[in-house]
Amino acid sequence: MSKWTNCIGTWNFSNAEYVGEYKDGNRHGQGTITYDDGNKYVGEFEFNYMTGQGTFTYTNGDKYVGEWKMNKMHGQGTHTYANGKIKRGIWEKGKLVKRIKISEEEKAESREDKKIVKAKNVCRKIGFTPGTDKFLDCTVKMLTTTGGKQTVIVGNQRKSIYPLHCRQMGGASAC
Repeated sequence: MSKWTNCIGTWNFSNAEYVGEYKDGNRHGQGTITYDDGNKYVGEFEFNYMTGQGTFTYTNGDKYVGEWKMNKMHGQGTHTYANGKIKRGIWEKGKLVKRIKISEEEKAESREDKKIVKAKNVCRKIGFTPGTDKFLDCTVKMLTTTGGKQTVIVGNQRKSIYPLHCRQMGGASAC
């Protein structure tokens, strides 16, 4: 890379793309790095390293929000797992060294998040593409349950079914 100084730019790597600020040829300042596997970091960089405040979102639904140092979770932060588990506290070199208690309200929110993640995973498995209107419709339908049955509208027909079959959701493949 040529020496980019005090500018904003885009750089494509073999497995990722960085969009953000540069200083003296380094990723430095605010930026976003998106990996080919779908993982994404949005936050501060210092001399090419994720350092400062940032959010790393994993393709499996996990998310870490907090402080970073040299590409590792370091400082205060919260790691929320796709299964709803939350680890909050002080991190050093990527490891949690001191836990901070999580309130009952936050635990309840996490359980709701877990339901949303599960619904999204089912819709992804059915064959819908995240970010599309059909994916959003599928997710909402998966979250709308009554009496243990899933209520869906297929075409102009309303059906209550259990278990929900992929083809009835308009999915491309069987689950």
